Amino acid sequence: MNVFEQLALGAQCPWRTLREAGRAELWRPWARYLLACVLVLFAIGFAPHPALSWFMAPLVRWASGDDALRYPELYARLPGLWKWAQLVLDAAVAPFAAGVAALLWSERFRGAPLHAREARALMWRHRFALLAASAPVTLVTVLGHVGLGALEQVRLSGLSRSLAPQALAALVFFVKAACFYAVPMVMLDPRGSRRALFALPRTWAHGLLPALVASAALSLLALPLQVLLSRPAALVAVLPEGVLLVAVANAAVRVGVLGLAAGAGTLLYLSALVPGEDDR
Repeated sequence: MNVFEQLALGAQCPWRTLREAGRAELWRPWARYLLACVLVLFAIGFAPHPALSWFMAPLVRWASGDDALRYPELYARLPGLWKWAQLVLDAAVAPFAAGVAALLWSERFRGAPLHAREARALMWRHRFALLAASAPVTLVTVLGHVGLGALEQVRLSGLSRSLAPQALAALVFFVKAACFYAVPMVMLDPRGSRRALFALPRTWAHGLLPALVASAALSLLALPLQVLLSRPAALVAVLPEGVLLVAVANAAVRVGVLGLAAGAGTLLYLSALVPGEDDR
C-alpha cells in the first residue's frame, strides 16, 4: 500500500467499526471494565465515608496527602487520583476485555456468529501475552508521569514546563499506535501469541500510519470531556461533586472509544496485515 492508501484505510476503519457497533455482544467485555471504573471512581469520590474510609482513606492519604480527604479538596484532586487508578485498571483489566473484543469483532467482520463464551475461554489461554501486549504503553505512561513529577524539582522555563505534559501525551499516543495491533495479533495470529508479539515491529511498515490515523480519529470523541476534567478547579467552584459526575461520564466515553479501537484495530489487522483478508 502507498501512503494515500494507508491514510484512506486508517480513516475508513473507524467509520466502518462504528457502523458495525450495534451488537450488544461486542460491548459485554467492556461493560465489565466500565463497571470496574465506575466503582473505583465512586470509591475515590466517597473515600471519607465511614463505609469506605477504613480502606480508601489510607490510600488517598498516601497518594495525595491528608488535605485530599477534606471537602471540597477531594474533588479537586480526584482527576489526579483517578489517573493512577485508571492506569492500574488499564494494565490489569483492559487487556482481557480487548482480547475478547478482538475475537468478537473478527467474527463480526467475517460475518460469522458471535461466540462470547468461546472467546473468553480462548482469551484466558493467552492472558499472559495480553498483559505483555499492554506493558509498553503502561511502562511509558508510568515513567512519563514519574518524570513529570521529578521536573517539579528542576528549574525550567515556564514554556518547557507547560510543554512537558503535551510531549508526554504525544509520546504515549505514538506508543499506543505502535501497539495498535498487539491484541489482535495475540488473539488471531495462527503462529501463536509469543511469536505474534515479536512480529509486531514488522507491522509498522504498512500498519503504523493507518493506526495513527484511526487512533487520532477515535481520540477526538473523548477529547471534550478530557479537557473539562483537566480543569477541576472550575468545576469545584460551581459544584464540587460535578467533578465526579464528569469523571464517570469521561470513563464511559473512554470505554466506548476503547471498544471502537478494538474493532478498528482488528479490522485494520485483517485488512492490511493478514493475507487474503483485504477484500473484506
